[in-house]
Amino acid sequence: FGDPGDLYLSICEFVAHHLPVACIFENVPAFASSLAGRSLSHHLRNIGYHIEETVLNPFHDWNEPQDRKRWLMTAMLKPGFQLRLPGIPYSGTAAGFLDEPNAQDATDAERIAKSIASLRRHNLRHAALGHGFGFTTINRDSVKIPTLVRSYHKINTGPFVETAFGPRLLRKHEAERIMGTKIECDHYATAIEILGQGVQTRVFKEILAQIGKFLATS
Repeated sequence: FGDPGDLYLSICEFVAHHLPVACIFENVPAFASSLAGRSLSHHLRNIGYHIEETVLNPFHDWNEPQDRKRWLMTAMLKPGFQLRLPGIPYSGTAAGFLDEPNAQDATDAERIAKSIASLRRHNLRHAALGHGFGFTTINRDSVKIPTLVRSYHKINTGPFVETAFGPRLLRKHEAERIMGTKIECDHYATAIEILGQGVQTRVFKEILAQIGKFLATS
């Protein structure tokens, strides 16, 4: 079955066999300099692909509220593709993605109150040792939304939403607004894991549109 880190080997084999006219790959920025990342790009170049790599900064360049950076590699059989960055920094607030304060806030805050108290004690212990561990909170006036991670539902990291009753978790539909897609799953933890491992859909729709236009006109 192998290791998840070996997945790129199967991808190399698949691409070499089918030779799709265009491929896109995304991962964390550190993947670019990893053995897997270097091997993947080297292999694709060897079989005739033209490679472009960049690190996406959605908050600074794609008008997105979340600051989640991603490595992107495009591989084309036709030369000449260059990704155009909109260069539009996000200038709004989190209000467009969060619910208005409502009666559910009290219930949601109470449900995780003990976990939040435990996190605060954990933070204090780390601070006393000179460590920088902490968790983040946001409100409707926040100008940036920290990265939503796959383990968010475990209540071990932020961003938590500030309410009059204490912090609460992002609701499923709020997380969907942030990521730009809906998950057809009512189970909160499963939906959050999918969103936390997924891509910022609005950004990748634009990237795919650019690739489609390039292929159609080149």
